[in-house]
Amino acid sequence: MLAEEGLRGLTHRAVDAAANLPVGSVNYYAPNRQALLDMVSDGLAAHDLAAAERRAAGTTSATSGTDLLVDYVIEMTAPPSRYRVVARHHLLAEARTNPELHERFETARAGFVGLIEAWLRTNGLPAGRAAAELCVIVTDGLVNRQVFFADSALSENELRAIIRASTAGIG
Repeated sequence: MLAEEGLRGLTHRAVDAAANLPVGSVNYYAPNRQALLDMVSDGLAAHDLAAAERRAAGTTSATSGTDLLVDYVIEMTAPPSRYRVVARHHLLAEARTNPELHERFETARAGFVGLIEAWLRTNGLPAGRAAAELCVIVTDGLVNRQVFFADSALSENELRAIIRASTAGIG
């Protein structure tokens, strides 16, 4: 709903209707607009981090970090994940002027950076915050590129080449 209608469409009643709940049900969990934004933001972050954790769990240095990042970009740019990407962008715009929401995004991003940093260390690659940040930045950029410029989406081989070139110093 948020991906299709933007923030104006994100109302308690709209969420109730989309979830086939009686009117007022969402108010129990999110009694005000901020709580609703927080709940949606947390849900998006949890889905996306779970996808990254699944990818990281199935990837070793033998299969490469490039594979991990390429597979994640492909997963995040296919439905239904691509709709979460669009929804997250609506919330990111709101977070520029909403300190509570901004803090939630900071926390979620730290979770992704921590996951990549741990994966690098576990697989004997040069670990550190800067290396993990680079991986997250490159991945975010490619996900955005694929979702928002889908008419000229990059092929898997192009994604692989960009990730390799961008992260060449990591391993």
